[in-house]
Amino acid sequence: MKKILLLCILTLLALNVSAQNYSYTEFKNAFEDFSETLAAALPFNSLIGLNWSDAYIGNFPHFGAGLTVGLTTIPVAGLKSTLDTLNLGSDQFEILPVPAAMAEGRIGGFVLPFDIGVKFGMLPPGFSIPVQNGNINIDYLITGFDVRFAVLKGMLLIPTISIGGGLNYLNAGISIPGILNGDVNLTEVGGQDLVLKDPDIAFGWETLTIDAKAQASWSLLILNAYLGAGATYGLIAKAGGGMESEIYLGANKITNEEIAAIEAITGQVLDINADGIKYMASISAPFSMRVFGGLSFTLLILKLDLSAMYNVMDSSFGAGLNIRIQL
Repeated sequence: MKKILLLCILTLLALNVSAQNYSYTEFKNAFEDFSETLAAALPFNSLIGLNWSDAYIGNFPHFGAGLTVGLTTIPVAGLKSTLDTLNLGSDQFEILPVPAAMAEGRIGGFVLPFDIGVKFGMLPPGFSIPVQNGNINIDYLITGFDVRFAVLKGMLLIPTISIGGGLNYLNAGISIPGILNGDVNLTEVGGQDLVLKDPDIAFGWETLTIDAKAQASWSLLILNAYLGAGATYGLIAKAGGGMESEIYLGANKITNEEIAAIEAITGQVLDINADGIKYMASISAPFSMRVFGGLSFTLLILKLDLSAMYNVMDSSFGAGLNIRIQL
């Protein structure tokens, strides 16, 4: 599984990147742009999963369980400053994919016409993918649930219609070693020049969202088609990026006390500690609206579900493939 994050594409570029000198201001501005863009996109990125073709599966004993893989995207336009500063070639692609994988389940409710869905996916601690320059380290956790109420039970050409809502949580990060091919000189840091020893590029993000949606589905023999719309509100949306490395001031490793002294002398707050430099951004109440739909194929109790969704706020999109047993 990948990603999440996001920069599988960066691994393809790693061998073509040369080390650079960066001014502190240039570096900070680039990663602030990245953090703000990614934080704003997170509500949509958390929505992969629980997009089942049936608008309502029926009351218990109806239930289903299976696996979903998919991806959402982030427009590169908002990340251009970061990619260009790191010489990663933002003109080579227009979107960055954010993959996802999870287990899902749904069970019909009792008495009232509703069902409840849950999803959960994670990578084990310390998960990494071997590449030529080392290991890409990935952290990934996604979870969520929803409740859907049937407001119309379909028959023939009349669709089944449901409305519902839920919560989604996404927490992920990626660390890419060796992508800058050597040491990085960071200049004009409170009047000092610092050296980052062969730094790893690291990104991380976290979001908690509340979602509302409406869905209609039509069944015809082994096919089930559906359309819907939803709105998502970010209770938490924060993201960041930077470099992880030993940092040297002259011939010696810099200490947190020395960083504090530079801040005191210059009056400048530095996003630096002895282990690296990273910028985080939190977006207040980000909001997204989407349309979604898809098609499923049924073979006895096995369903193969193809879904797609489109974010009308920034033109990003997502897609998923779910295979499940459903009764």
